[in-house]
Amino acid sequence: MAFNLHRMPTVYVKLNPVFLHVFTELVEKLASHVSLQLSVPMDGPELDDEDMLAAWQEGLIETVRGDCDQLLHLLRDSGLGERPVKLGEDEAIRVLRACSAVRLKIQQRFLLKFSDEVLETIGLDISTLSPELQRVYGCYVFLAEMQETLVEQLESPEV
Repeated sequence: MAFNLHRMPTVYVKLNPVFLHVFTELVEKLASHVSLQLSVPMDGPELDDEDMLAAWQEGLIETVRGDCDQLLHLLRDSGLGERPVKLGEDEAIRVLRACSAVRLKIQQRFLLKFSDEVLETIGLDISTLSPELQRVYGCYVFLAEMQETLVEQLESPEV
């Protein structure tokens, strides 16, 4: 995947402020879990060097914390939902990574019983879910759409 990193992606979503608030609260809670431990086991430095492995993993977790902070800033403080928001290339990539991390945490904590195919094709019948799962799944889909928008804008040639 090659990004056009000389482009400043613009994020603009028309979203009910109540939904944005609910999604922001959910992302906030999940981001705190994401930034405490890695969601998936990672191969890093030689396993016999426990200090190096611990430092490497802490570095990854610190990066995830920063990425989640960037996503939360976008959701809380940027005017998202009210006006177009321009992101620099670094910010956009950090938001992409945070969306991935939070979506993975949502999948692991709430949506394990659903196949990746059902989740990725948005083939889940939301009316069959409890109100809590409806909010969680809505947030999962919202973050996926945000990722898709950012990737499209980062990949597109400058206009």
